[in-house]
Amino acid sequence: METAEQTQPYQNDKLTKALKLFLKKENKQAWDICKELLEESSVSTDELAELTFMSTINLIDKFKSNINRNELNSTIGNYINSSEKKNIYGYAEIILAGINKANYAQKLDNVIANYSSSIKELAMFKKLVYFYHEEGNLEKAKSIYNTMLKTYSESSLTREAAYIINENKSGFEKEAGAVNQQQNTEYYLQNFPNPFNPTTTIKFSIAGTEHVKLNIYDALGREVEKLVNEVKTPGTYEVKFNAGRLSSGIYFCRIITNNFIQTRKMIIAK
Repeated sequence: METAEQTQPYQNDKLTKALKLFLKKENKQAWDICKELLEESSVSTDELAELTFMSTINLIDKFKSNINRNELNSTIGNYINSSEKKNIYGYAEIILAGINKANYAQKLDNVIANYSSSIKELAMFKKLVYFYHEEGNLEKAKSIYNTMLKTYSESSLTREAAYIINENKSGFEKEAGAVNQQQNTEYYLQNFPNPFNPTTTIKFSIAGTEHVKLNIYDALGREVEKLVNEVKTPGTYEVKFNAGRLSSGIYFCRIITNNFIQTRKMIIAK
């Protein structure tokens, strides 16, 4: 993966403007810019067009409560119902399914059937999380995991799915898994404030002595900052993150330990 020194973070002035307008509650102007970005990036051949489309969808998802639901459904639906099955449209379909939860699993099945590669994998992971956390159906979640393991054995999403359903733990830990998930609150990751400019405090907690990696990624998944990479003893920690050199936009904070993986979305608003 590229290091912070090697990578120039993705920046789009229109996207930054829409973000600022949403934060100011100037929702109509922000939504109009989002629609323009979706239209432009959906037909563009620029190498960053797909990233622009997906970043715009992420922004819409973040501020969906500020947008008229019927108009949101109609706008994104135009791309989903297109005869051209671009992966970016599949991503939009996944996000819209999460906004309108009715028949959620069925909508994800549609994405899995009609799209390929990373979009299909993401839909499978979302479906696994849905069955495990919302339906409490461990058998269906395990079935999806087994499919992911066969098809995407080296994927970070497959690894994260393994942690969710305890497939990576010992037999003893599996037996204790159900109790631990309900009672163990010693693992978590959060940051405040969010959105922020230019600093935020990232707080995380671990239950055992473990090697901890805490990194920041841009919307393209490129690493832009290494915050922690060392062994930590059990406890709660705080890390100050200064994003002064980064542009406004959506970023992700990700923690990886021996027994815990979690990703948080963060917004830098300058």
